[in-house]
Amino acid sequence: MSYFVKAEALQTEGDVEIKLLSPLLLNPLGLAYFSEDVKSKSYMAPTEIDKGAGKKIGYYPDFTILLNCLPVMIIEAKEPTESVEKGFREAQLYAHEVNKRWAAGFNPIELCISSTGLQLMYGAWDSSDAVTLDLKDLVPGSAAFEEFRTRCGRSRLLERAKSLRSRLLPRGRFKPLEMLGGAAIRDRTLGANQFARELAPIFREYFDTSLGRTDATILDKAYVSTREITHYDSILESLLRDNLSRHIDPDFEVIETSKKAATALDSGIRTALAQASTTSPMIVLIGGVGSGKSIFIDKYIQNLIDPTIRRRTLWVIIDFNTAPSELNDLDACITEAALKDLPTRNGIHDFKDYDNLLKYFGIDIKDLRLGQFKKMAEKTPDKFDEIIADRLDKWIEDKPHFLKNVIHHYGSDRRVSVVVVFDNADRRDASQQLKVFQAVQHFRAEHKCFCLLSLSGASQDLYGNSCHSFC
Repeated sequence: MSYFVKAEALQTEGDVEIKLLSPLLLNPLGLAYFSEDVKSKSYMAPTEIDKGAGKKIGYYPDFTILLNCLPVMIIEAKEPTESVEKGFREAQLYAHEVNKRWAAGFNPIELCISSTGLQLMYGAWDSSDAVTLDLKDLVPGSAAFEEFRTRCGRSRLLERAKSLRSRLLPRGRFKPLEMLGGAAIRDRTLGANQFARELAPIFREYFDTSLGRTDATILDKAYVSTREITHYDSILESLLRDNLSRHIDPDFEVIETSKKAATALDSGIRTALAQASTTSPMIVLIGGVGSGKSIFIDKYIQNLIDPTIRRRTLWVIIDFNTAPSELNDLDACITEAALKDLPTRNGIHDFKDYDNLLKYFGIDIKDLRLGQFKKMAEKTPDKFDEIIADRLDKWIEDKPHFLKNVIHHYGSDRRVSVVVVFDNADRRDASQQLKVFQAVQHFRAEHKCFCLLSLSGASQDLYGNSCHSFC
C-alpha cells in the first residue's frame, strides 16, 4: 500500500484520480501544489492527438498544472487494468500539441505523469526516458519518492515558470509621453481651439445640468413621445417593464405620453390629490439613471399637465444635482430650496408681501389674538399690530415653520395642493440615496403635502414599495 491510498480502494479511473492523484498533488507531504494550481479536464481545450494513442479528437488531460499562468505539467489517469505506458504516451502527445503553440524552444510543459493506481510513470514530455514507480514506492521519505517529489514538486516547477514568464516580457518598452517628445510636449500650452470655442456655449446651454432645469427649446423641439420611440429604445423600455413587473406591491403603471398629454400620470395625481386631505400621498417615478426622468418632469409641468390639475396645484422641484455634495443637514437644505423655488416657479411675485404673510401665519396670529395678547388686541390694536410685525420676522426666520404654514395656507384656504418633486436623487451614491429617501418620508409627513420622488429601478429595489409608482 501507499501512504496516500490502499490498493484495494483503486477500482476505476475515477478512483485513481480522486483517491490517489488528488491527494498526491495537493498534500504538503506530496507534490505540495495549491488547489488553484491544479486544473481539471474542463479547463484545458480539447485537442486532436496522434491516432496511435487511440483517440482522434477531443482529448482532455485529467489534470494540468498551471503556474504563473503557464501549463507546466500534464497528468493522466488510467484504470488499474490498463497500461501505464499508454497514459504516459497520451500525456506526452497532448504536451507536444500544446508546446507547438509557443515559439520554438519555449515549451512551457516540461513533465508528464501517468498513473493506473498500481503504477506511476513520470518523465519529460519529449523523451522516452521515464521513471516507473509502484504504488508501494509512494511513501514520503523513501529515496524513490523523494526523487520524484524533487523533480515534479511545486517549488522547482514554479521557479521554471517564473523564468519562462520573464522571457515573454517585451524587451523595448516606452512610455507614451516619451514617444510624443517627453516633458517638453507635456508642458506645452495648446492654442485655443476655434471650433470648440464656438460650439462650447451651445453645448453648455442645452446640456450643462449645473445651469438649471431643462431648456425650453429642448422640451419644445426635442421631446420624444411614446409613439416616436425607436426600435432600440423599445427594447430598453421592455427590459425596464420586465424588471418592474416582478414587483408585486404596489402595482406599477407605464406612462404613455404624446406631444400634449400624459394621461396615466394625470390619473395618478388626481387619485393622490383626492387623498391629500387625509394622508400625505407620494408617487415614485422610476427609470434608469440618464433615461430622461428630469426632462419628462419638466415637460409634464410645462406642457403635458391636465389644465384642471394645473389649476389645483403649485409645483416645487428639489433638484439634487445642485444640492451640496455632502448633504449635511438635509432637512434644512430641502426646506430652503422649497421656499426659494415655490414663488419663482409659480410666479408668486408677492410671496413675502405683508398681507400674504398675515395669511400664512393666520393660525399663529389667531392664537396670540385670543391668548396672551387678547386685551391688547381689543384695546390697543395698533400696538398689537407692532407685536405681530415683530413676530413675523421671527416666524419667517424659522424656515420649517414658514414652509409648513405656506403649504397649509394654499392647501386649506385656497384649495391648491403644493406638489414637491424630488429629482436626481438617484445620481448620488447608495448611502446618500437612502438618506434622501428617509428625508422625503419625513418631509411629506411633517408638511402633509403631496410628493413625487424620482428614482432608478435599483433604488426602488433598495427602498422597498411604500407608494404608487410609475415607470
